[in-house]
Amino acid sequence: MNSTLNSFTQITDGSFELQASDNLNSSYITRPDTAKANFRIVEDAKEAYHGRKFLDLTAQAGDWWGISQKIKLKPNKKYTTTFYIKGDSVEMHCGAFNSGKFLGWNNAMIPEEKWQKVSYDFYTDSTNANTTIYIAVNHSSQNVKIQIDKLEVVQELPQNN
Repeated sequence: MNSTLNSFTQITDGSFELQASDNLNSSYITRPDTAKANFRIVEDAKEAYHGRKFLDLTAQAGDWWGISQKIKLKPNKKYTTTFYIKGDSVEMHCGAFNSGKFLGWNNAMIPEEKWQKVSYDFYTDSTNANTTIYIAVNHSSQNVKIQIDKLEVVQELPQNN
C-alpha cells in the first residue's frame, strides 16, 4: 500500500507567526526554564525560512538548551516531525517521547549558518498518544546562536488510488 504525508500538523504555531515579537508563548516549554530571555521571536522576512518570524535562541556553553511542546496524537500511527534550523556549529538532538519512552529521534551537527531541514519518523503506541516533541542544542565550550522555523508533525495516511 502506498502512503503519503498529509498537511495536518499538531504543533501550535510551529512557524512562530502568531507569536508576539520577543515573546515565546506558553505552548512551548523552554530548557532551561529559568532562561526565557534567551528565547526570542524575531520578525525578519528576509531571514526567516518560512513566513516572517522565527525562534532565535542564544544557548550558554556546557548545557542542553531547547524547546518542547506536548501534543495529542492518535495511537498506533506513524508521524514525521520536520523543522528547519541554522546557526553556529552545535550538536543537536530532537525527538518524540511519551511516558518516558523515546518514540523517534535524530542527532546531528549543525555546521553552518544556512537553513537545514531536519526530520525523523516515529510511531505512537496504543497506550498513550500524549507525545512531547523536543529540539535541544549543546556546545561544550562556547555560547551559540541558533534559529528554528517551521516545526511540523504530520501523520502518514494511506494514499487513495
